[in-house]
Amino acid sequence: DFVLAGNTLTKYLGKDEIVTIPNGVTTIGCNAFEKNTTLQKIIFPETLEIIEEKAFWKCARLSEAVFPQNLKKIGGAAFKETALEELVIPASVEIIEKAAFQSCESLGTITIETPKTQLVLSGYVFQCTDIEEIVFPTGVVEIGNYAISSCEKLKHVQILDGSVKLGTPLIYLDGALESISMPNGIKSFKKHTFATGVALNGNWSCRAPHILVPFRTIKRLLADPFENNFFVDTAAKTYLENDSVFCEKDKKDWDEYCIRRGFLRDKEEE
Repeated sequence: DFVLAGNTLTKYLGKDEIVTIPNGVTTIGCNAFEKNTTLQKIIFPETLEIIEEKAFWKCARLSEAVFPQNLKKIGGAAFKETALEELVIPASVEIIEKAAFQSCESLGTITIETPKTQLVLSGYVFQCTDIEEIVFPTGVVEIGNYAISSCEKLKHVQILDGSVKLGTPLIYLDGALESISMPNGIKSFKKHTFATGVALNGNWSCRAPHILVPFRTIKRLLADPFENNFFVDTAAKTYLENDSVFCEKDKKDWDEYCIRRGFLRDKEEE
């Protein structure tokens, strides 16, 4: 049932519900299992290092895949539109390419192990999944555009690496979002990074999340990551938490900024 070219599995011809990839395979080729209608569980060998583009794309019944500890690359759209329910990204993985897990609508849990070296997450990787929270550990150096957008149940996002490069937008149409936590030293986010909101009956409505970032970090950013984000309520009053002493002048500056941007109403107006 397996078509091999050296250590690369180029095509699967079988119809089994549970498939065990032969030991010694290091690469699963492009489109190897694409649109397989019977596959429910895939068992990878420890020798596997690369899963190429669209390898399991549109395997509509595939609900279980446990990745080996030597895996380094997951290609673009590799598991797009599958039925995966849980995902653990091993510490060995160095890159997950565009839309690798996009539109996995049953995917409710994503665990990213702390990378051994570094991990790049390309655009749209977890877009339109069923997650409620996600933690990006230290060593995740890039999170691409729309990586966690349109996740309707997503409430909490935690980013632990201050050197991470964030896509624009990173978050979009995540209507349940309650908090985004980022560390000291965060240097790279731009306009529209946190474009949160949801369209209700043709009108924009949203609940502004609490963005927890040291105030002095925000202050030195020239771009306005909150511009045009459709923030319409007063949740922004707790956007920022200083990591140490919150200077009264800083707080006054921040309050004035929130009022100017329409996040808060001036107390004199109330």
